[in-house]
Amino acid sequence: MYQYQAYGLGFHSEIALPELVASHIQADVIVKLSPKDAKLIYTKPDKPIIYPKVSPLETIFIIKDLGVFQVKRGREIWITPAPNADLRVIQLCVSGSVMGILLYQRGYQALHAGAVNVAGQAVAFVGESGQGKSSMTVTMLSRGHQLVADDIVPIDLKNNCISAIPGYPQTKIGLEVAQVLGVNPESLIFLHPKLGKYAYRQEKDFSQDPLPLQSIYVLEEGSEIQIERLSPQAAIVELVRHSYGSRALQAAVSPGFHLLQSTEIFKRVPIYRLQRPRLLSLLPEIAQLVEQNVNKNLTPMLA
Repeated sequence: MYQYQAYGLGFHSEIALPELVASHIQADVIVKLSPKDAKLIYTKPDKPIIYPKVSPLETIFIIKDLGVFQVKRGREIWITPAPNADLRVIQLCVSGSVMGILLYQRGYQALHAGAVNVAGQAVAFVGESGQGKSSMTVTMLSRGHQLVADDIVPIDLKNNCISAIPGYPQTKIGLEVAQVLGVNPESLIFLHPKLGKYAYRQEKDFSQDPLPLQSIYVLEEGSEIQIERLSPQAAIVELVRHSYGSRALQAAVSPGFHLLQSTEIFKRVPIYRLQRPRLLSLLPEIAQLVEQNVNKNLTPMLA
């Protein structure tokens, strides 16, 4: 069994999950191949992905040409690979979309976002696919901030302080972004030919400790760089829209889950719209503006 730590959880896995951090830790989640349930067999779906079962305790989904994934009670992940399935794509799926469902089952509002540590507090970036969440995250890293999580950022509302739970020390990056930021392309990890993406891994100074969530920025394209605080209604809509489970799971399980959690987050965490032209050369300037806005509103840390 491989052993890892991510999102505050211990993972014991029958397959390698290289995105996660290796750690000798007690298992909170097990990842296994060939489930004992004989009914869980791969059937090639007509669509790229289908959900044969969705419930608060168990979700089964089938990805065409990849396999069947069963997530149970936020504690078990069973995988039935499709014939000739690519193991590397399965690994990336487990550390991505499967993880989002697992965290949803464990009661977290998991934002589809990137987040960085700014002066001991988490700053998150959300937005539609292609809006540059990872690019903003990497830009902040290039300016000396530390990574909290990329793609999935679980929010813990169970304690008095709303916290972001760190994932693993890796974020996606494009070669053009790397060039603009001065990142050595030889230091990047090529994820997979089908994805055509690279990863930037930065294990130094990566911490598994939860951080207070300081602010959230919704990325949108605009003619000029500007930051504005969203109204309550707009902020809640954006939080629900950019949460894992808000489509496939929310309607079938608990329609009010994301709405209630989003309302609680908005009450205590400022949500901003960050509009900017989609020019890579502007990334450092945009990041500087975010830093200035964050510094104006940083919550004093307790000694």
